[in-house]
Amino acid sequence: MLPYLQGGYIVTVPDKQGKEHAFASGLIEGHHTPDGVCGALKFDKPTFSDNAKVIGRGYSSGPSQIGRASQLLAGYTPELPMVVGTMVARLQVKWQTGFFGLS
Repeated sequence: MLPYLQGGYIVTVPDKQGKEHAFASGLIEGHHTPDGVCGALKFDKPTFSDNAKVIGRGYSSGPSQIGRASQLLAGYTPELPMVVGTMVARLQVKWQTGFFGLS
């Protein structure tokens, strides 16, 4: 996220889980991202060029949220100039040995 902030981009980070909360449903996930972007665009009247674009990027379980948002945009917030929804996730596999049953 730091490179985006250093580059002058406005960054919104919706928290779909929060402390001690369960995962949100697909519909709620899809609304979090555009709601956050709409709030950022209206916050303190920032000035954007007429051709400003919104790009979504998710990490960890965020790709699901970005994917849902991109599916719902046309009907939910058609005024958002979102041109791309990127989905990024890292997969880490750790090999472990030992007994992992119930005790």
